[in-house]
Amino acid sequence: MALIFLLEYPNAKGRYICSSDEISLIELSEFLSARYPSLQIPTTEEIFAGPGGSLAIIKASSA
Repeated sequence: MALIFLLEYPNAKGRYICSSDEISLIELSEFLSARYPSLQIPTTEEIFAGPGGSLAIIKASSA
């Protein structure tokens, strides 16, 4: 459903990950760091060191 929404909504620019599984940004960061050590993937500390020192929660919606 999300993929169809993104295809039909021309203002949705950029790249999106559409998946039936859930993974946190920390888990994704750890996975990518282990899989691709040559890339500069943000660490857990860098993820939480964003504006205000907290991780922003982003929820997708088709509405």
